[in-house]
Amino acid sequence: SKGVGYVEFGDVESVMKALALNGIAFKGQPLLVQASMAEKNRLAQAAKNMAAANAMMGGGAAPPEPRKLMVSELHAHIGAADLR
Repeated sequence: SKGVGYVEFGDVESVMKALALNGIAFKGQPLLVQASMAEKNRLAQAAKNMAAANAMMGGGAAPPEPRKLMVSELHAHIGAADLR
Protein backbone atom coordinates (compact mmCIF):
# COMPACT_ATOMS: atom_id res chain seq x y z
CA SER A 1 0.00 0.00 0.00
CA LYS A 2 1.17 3.52 -0.77
CA GLY A 3 -0.87 4.93 2.08
CA VAL A 4 -3.36 6.73 -0.19
CA GLY A 5 -6.90 5.81 -1.12
CA TYR A 6 -9.79 7.45 -2.95
CA VAL A 7 -13.32 7.09 -1.68
CA GLU A 8 -16.40 8.03 -3.69
CA PHE A 9 -19.61 8.67 -1.76
CA GLY A 10 -23.22 8.46 -2.88
CA ASP A 11 -24.41 11.43 -0.84
CA VAL A 12 -23.08 14.72 0.49
CA GLU A 13 -23.91 13.89 4.13
CA SER A 14 -21.45 10.96 4.02
CA VAL A 15 -18.78 13.24 2.55
CA MET A 16 -19.22 15.69 5.43
CA LYS A 17 -18.97 12.87 7.98
CA ALA A 18 -15.77 11.61 6.35
CA LEU A 19 -14.24 15.10 6.28
CA ALA A 20 -14.89 15.29 10.04
CA LEU A 21 -12.45 12.36 10.43
CA ASN A 22 -9.53 14.46 9.15
CA GLY A 23 -6.69 14.34 11.66
CA ILE A 24 -8.01 11.52 13.84
CA ALA A 25 -5.67 8.66 14.72
CA PHE A 26 -6.46 5.46 12.83
CA LYS A 27 -4.32 2.46 13.68
CA GLY A 28 -1.83 4.79 15.31
CA GLN A 29 -1.51 7.32 12.47
CA PRO A 30 -3.43 10.56 11.89
CA LEU A 31 -5.54 10.48 8.72
CA LEU A 32 -5.54 13.21 6.10
CA VAL A 33 -9.00 13.44 4.52
CA GLN A 34 -9.58 16.01 1.78
CA ALA A 35 -11.16 16.48 -1.62
CA SER A 36 -8.94 14.97 -4.31
CA MET A 37 -7.33 17.35 -6.81
CA ALA A 38 -9.41 15.80 -9.59
CA GLU A 39 -12.56 16.49 -7.57
CA LYS A 40 -11.45 20.05 -6.80
CA ASN A 41 -10.83 20.64 -10.51
CA ARG A 42 -14.19 19.09 -11.44
CA LEU A 43 -16.04 21.25 -8.90
CA ALA A 44 -14.23 24.41 -10.02
CA GLN A 45 -15.14 23.75 -13.65
CA ALA A 46 -18.75 22.90 -12.75
CA ALA A 47 -19.05 26.12 -10.70
CA LYS A 48 -17.62 28.12 -13.60
CA ASN A 49 -20.09 26.51 -16.03
CA MET A 50 -22.97 27.09 -13.62
CA ALA A 51 -22.05 30.76 -13.15
CA ALA A 52 -22.00 31.23 -16.93
CA ALA A 53 -25.37 29.49 -17.31
CA ASN A 54 -26.88 31.51 -14.46
CA ALA A 55 -25.62 34.73 -16.05
CA MET A 56 -27.25 33.79 -19.36
CA MET A 57 -30.48 32.35 -17.94
CA GLY A 58 -30.86 34.38 -14.76
CA GLY A 59 -31.02 31.28 -12.56
CA GLY A 60 -29.52 30.66 -9.15
CA ALA A 61 -28.82 26.93 -9.00
CA ALA A 62 -26.66 25.61 -6.16
CA PRO A 63 -23.07 24.63 -6.96
CA PRO A 64 -22.24 20.90 -6.99
CA GLU A 65 -20.96 19.25 -3.82
CA PRO A 66 -17.83 17.09 -3.56
CA ARG A 67 -18.40 13.33 -3.72
CA LYS A 68 -14.84 11.95 -3.94
CA LEU A 69 -12.24 12.31 -1.20
CA MET A 70 -8.58 11.43 -0.93
CA VAL A 71 -7.51 9.70 2.27
CA SER A 72 -3.79 9.60 2.91
CA GLU A 73 -1.29 8.82 5.64
CA LEU A 74 -2.82 5.33 5.86
CA HIS A 75 -0.96 2.57 7.66
CA ALA A 76 0.77 0.20 5.24
CA HIS A 77 -1.35 -2.78 6.33
CA ILE A 78 -4.79 -1.22 5.98
CA GLY A 79 -7.10 -2.99 3.57
CA ALA A 80 -10.48 -2.16 2.07
CA ALA A 81 -12.27 -4.06 4.84
CA ASP A 82 -10.66 -1.76 7.46
CA LEU A 83 -12.17 1.29 5.79
CA ARG A 84 -15.77 0.17 5.60
